[in-house]
Amino acid sequence: MTGKRLQLMGEMLPGLRRIVMLANADDPISPHLIAETERAAPSLGLQIHPIPVSGHKEIEAAFAVMSSEQAEAVIMQSSLPEQIITTLALKQRLPLVSTTRSAVDAGALMSYAGRLADAYRGAARYVDKILRGANPAELPVQEPTRFELVINLKTAKELGLSVPQTLLARVDEVIE
Repeated sequence: MTGKRLQLMGEMLPGLRRIVMLANADDPISPHLIAETERAAPSLGLQIHPIPVSGHKEIEAAFAVMSSEQAEAVIMQSSLPEQIITTLALKQRLPLVSTTRSAVDAGALMSYAGRLADAYRGAARYVDKILRGANPAELPVQEPTRFELVINLKTAKELGLSVPQTLLARVDEVIE
């Protein structure tokens, strides 16, 4: 999904080259997400600058670094606090992409991810199987099969961006 998210960012922002990735320094999955993003970026002509952060002060410092690095967009890990990041991204006029629809509600430009409701239903089925005696180690890993693209047109307008019609044709939800 990371590659697709980067591809969508490139469609939204033609000429995009430098992206900062805000990663949660306290989340053990962060190194894997950073590696996946760094693997996907070169084939799309993108440079990724990962910045691990922990807490509000480090997030604010990361946005100061973004200015000096001439970042053109930000991608954030979903386990980070959305409100402060969306506020700082809008203040610095940086397009922000997330994996959560709630970040788009808070002001991020776009999100692309598996449908959260589907994940909750899948988790409930797993809990049911485990409570009925299934061995968790023997249950198959499940990945999303349906994905959702959400775009915030209000944020796009505030950033002076026009959303390409090709992207609008594929969007699942538009926030106006």
